[in-house]
Amino acid sequence: MIPIYEESADHLQIVKQNSIHIPPHLHQSIEIILVTDGTLVAGTGIDLFEMHPGDLGVIFPNLIHHYQVFVPGTNRHVTLLASPAYFGIYADFFRNYEPKNPVISKEQVPPNVIYALKNLMEINQEHLYSSPDFLNPTHGNKNVPELPPQDLSGLSEAADMAAFPGVSAAPPAAQNRKASSQQRSSRPDASNDRAAIRSAAVTSGPNHATHTHDSIKGAVKPEKDARSSRLSEQLTAACLNTLNHSFTQIILASCLPLLKLQKRTDLKDHDIVYQTAVYISAHYREDISLTTMSQALGISQFALSRVFSGVFHQNFNHYLNDVRLQHASALLADSDRSVTDIYLDCGFQSQATFNRAFQAKYHMAPRDYRRQASLAAQ
Repeated sequence: MIPIYEESADHLQIVKQNSIHIPPHLHQSIEIILVTDGTLVAGTGIDLFEMHPGDLGVIFPNLIHHYQVFVPGTNRHVTLLASPAYFGIYADFFRNYEPKNPVISKEQVPPNVIYALKNLMEINQEHLYSSPDFLNPTHGNKNVPELPPQDLSGLSEAADMAAFPGVSAAPPAAQNRKASSQQRSSRPDASNDRAAIRSAAVTSGPNHATHTHDSIKGAVKPEKDARSSRLSEQLTAACLNTLNHSFTQIILASCLPLLKLQKRTDLKDHDIVYQTAVYISAHYREDISLTTMSQALGISQFALSRVFSGVFHQNFNHYLNDVRLQHASALLADSDRSVTDIYLDCGFQSQATFNRAFQAKYHMAPRDYRRQASLAAQ
């Protein structure tokens, strides 16, 4: 799941998931967090911000952040990750500023933000299963139950409105437009009849034009069907992309004015946590060790060890392997590269070491993981 060190130029992920402890990390995406159940503590820099149901967090790109859960019980949230291609006119703001407090309280969250999140969740549901580790961040953690796929369904329906507090299924303006449209369509008007005829012709199916042709001159050539199918897929992908960008821009335009921004603090040269996360994200493919990292950063091994145990809650080797395995699992799920290419690209020196580490984290072999990801994507 997170941290994300390899991001495509135009990628969006949204999912409702269990809230768990996630160590400090950074990525190039904008991250939107909406708490739906229980509590979640978000940390940026040295500050902690407690979040409750309905609260929204906006994490700027390339900022060290982490999450903690202190209260037992049901703790869940919606996560939206949008790559730089979605920043639009706000790219400079993200590059030069950061929020003093990234959390917007439930009372201040605009209804259209919730509406946009609902729609993003709905239109991307069928595409989420390409990354099972992102869908189930608790995968491999026996202490927390995994989220079944059906938990994602129906989020835009009235029965599940409680998942996004205090918001109707559509903005009032949209409801008014719908009512007006229904009134106009109920009028006995010849133009409506003509529109209905045109609509019937358009919506009779992707091959509506060939239906009449078939009835007169026989079957359509297979290559024409294939061409039509490819065109339909391209159009669907283009529409999905446009909707993703539009709803993300709605969220950004609505949330950014509510945040008090400040110039980015220059921590790059003296903040050990920042230097540690950046160094590993840049060098995890290489044969690095705590000693080589200490020498490269000019920081004592003792100080680095304290960062890993006190902040990351794991030792250097464990953290490094986690980063490598997260990248490897993404490649297994989303590419057809060989297992050998993947483990070498992720910094593992042998397949035996890779298999052992992968089995320990995911409780299955890499090929089984790829097979499961492929089935889930169908």
